[in-house]
Amino acid sequence: MSFTDAAATLTVRNTEKPEECIFFTSPMSTADLKGCHAVQNLGAVQTYIKRYLYQNAFEIVEADALDATMKPVQEVEKQEQKKEQKIEKKYMRIEYAIEKINSCKNITELKNTFLALKDKIAKDDVEKFIEAKDLAKASFAFDDAANEVVKIGRLSDANNK
Repeated sequence: MSFTDAAATLTVRNTEKPEECIFFTSPMSTADLKGCHAVQNLGAVQTYIKRYLYQNAFEIVEADALDATMKPVQEVEKQEQKKEQKIEKKYMRIEYAIEKINSCKNITELKNTFLALKDKIAKDDVEKFIEAKDLAKASFAFDDAANEVVKIGRLSDANNK
């Protein structure tokens, strides 16, 4: 086994005919392992390249390492279905969310309720939720305007007396 900056080479000699050699070569790489010194990174590179050169020379296949990361299609589909079900469960019913919006007593409570619930609404229901918020907001604005008109009327009556 020999290493240069550019390549690692494994030399396999025929012990009966030492002039017969087979060379296995791999380009060198680098490692940047967290919390390790440069010498440790160098050792990691050499260890792994040595391992891969031996595997190549002896035609060793590590099916289990690759297979462990691959899942059958049916298992992947089941996991995706479970994720979708979890996503569906986390959303609040739109009727309940609108009821919460409509039960707000003032604009500040409306704002806080809207912000608290907006991420709990399914994407298909977001438009309805925003419409309910806008309607409640308009209702508060109308009530405020009506109260101002009443106040102005009272002031006008008081000034006329």
